Amino acid sequence: GLIDTRTQRLEHARSLAARRPTTWMLAATDDGSDPRYAAVRDAALAAARDSGAGVVLYDRTTESYLTNPYPSGPWSSEEAALSPSWELSPARLDAVGRGYLAQQVRDAEDAGVVTIAHLAVDRGAKSLRDAVDRYAPDAVYLPAHVSNPSLLDRVRGNTLTTLAGAVDVPVRLVDADGEVTDHG
Repeated sequence: GLIDTRTQRLEHARSLAARRPTTWMLAATDDGSDPRYAAVRDAALAAARDSGAGVVLYDRTTESYLTNPYPSGPWSSEEAALSPSWELSPARLDAVGRGYLAQQVRDAEDAGVVTIAHLAVDRGAKSLRDAVDRYAPDAVYLPAHVSNPSLLDRVRGNTLTTLAGAVDVPVRLVDADGEVTDHG
């Protein structure tokens, strides 16, 4: 069925706990429609492989002021929904309509990098800060285009300065060719 059994959730949690790295890289991702996010994922995965870190795929497609992307049920409170003890397995991501993210997690795992997913709650700097506070990554990987925001993003305060200022870890910008530069 669409719902993981309790046993499947426990097996996933045990497997992840046994393999959990001590350090993480946080990589912004999307639904696969923008190749700039593929470059971000690739750069973060390469850095993670080189350092033995894991990757948190930070799904920006779920950013919203009005809705919470986490399903109801065991995730009814936001604190429980985002708890590391309730990591979203690829099966759960598929079940909640995030098949693209489930596949990105599977692909990263197949490449030998422990990978988890985070569905952004809220928007912009607040959402990014929540993910950084939750997972304490060594670095955040963002697409370089955030350094040139649209007028709407500037009005909303979603600028590179605001995003980078919201977190206390290095922010790395990745261009469409996969070149990584440190911000600031």
